[in-house]
Amino acid sequence: MLKVGAEAHIPTTVFNGWFRYADLTKAERDYIESHREMFVNFRHTNDDTVRYLDANMVGDDLGTIVWIDGSSHDLSSWNFDSKGNLIDEKGHVYKLPKNVDVEKSIEGMGKQFEVQMSLLSDLRTRFTASGGGLSSSEKIYLDDAKALAIVSTASSEFELAMSNVMKNYQDGIKESEKLWNKTVNKARSMGNLLENWEIHEALEMVGFTHENIVGFPTGQYQNKIDKVRKMSDKFKNIEGEIKGKISELVARDSELAQQLKG
Repeated sequence: MLKVGAEAHIPTTVFNGWFRYADLTKAERDYIESHREMFVNFRHTNDDTVRYLDANMVGDDLGTIVWIDGSSHDLSSWNFDSKGNLIDEKGHVYKLPKNVDVEKSIEGMGKQFEVQMSLLSDLRTRFTASGGGLSSSEKIYLDDAKALAIVSTASSEFELAMSNVMKNYQDGIKESEKLWNKTVNKARSMGNLLENWEIHEALEMVGFTHENIVGFPTGQYQNKIDKVRKMSDKFKNIEGEIKGKISELVARDSELAQQLKG
C-alpha cells in the first residue's frame, strides 16, 4: 500500500504493515521524503510479526512510521481518544504530530481572540467610567461584539481545517483521473494490436470503467466539497447577521455611537 501510494501520490495510512523501504524506486523514495505527512505507518515497537518480515528499526523508515510501545499485531489493539491521539496498550496517550503551519495559524487566531476580548474589556470600562451601570444598548452591544469575536474565530478555525480537507478532496479527483489515464495508456501499450474499444471492453470485464474509477469517486468527493461549502456559508451568514444587528444598534443609539468614537 505504501509503495502504491508513493507511486500514485495517494495519501496512505497503514496499521501493523511491514514494508521494505529498499523496494522503493528513487522517484517513490524522493516523493515520500518530501511528503512525509501523507504516509503514516502505525507500528508497535515489539510487534514480532512485522519486525521479522522487514527488520525496520527506528530511523530506517524515512520518517513515516509512528512507533508506539506495544507488541500486539491485532488491529483491535489500536485505540484513539476523542482528539485523535493514540492510546497504547498500557493506556499512555501519544499526541500525533501536527502540521506546523496549521499550529502557527491556530496560535495566531488564539492571540487575535485575546486581543478582541481585551478591547471589549477596555470598552466596558469606558462605558462605566461615569460611575453608573451599563445601559441596555451598551449591554447588547458588548454581548453582540463578544458573540461576533467568538463566531469569527470559530469561522477562521473552520476555514483553516476545511481548506486542508478540500485540498485532499480536490487532489483525490485529480488522482482518479490520472489513474484512469495512466492505466488506459499502459493497457494500450501492452495490447497495441487491439482496437481502442477492445481495450476498454477488456478493462470493463475486470470492473475498470471510467465510472468506477473517475465518475463515482468524483461524485463522492464533490458531494463532500458541497457539504463543506454549505457549513462555511452558515458561519458567514451568522457573522453577517451579528454585524447587521450591531450596525442597527449603533445607528439607533446616537449616544452609544458617540462613545464608540471615543
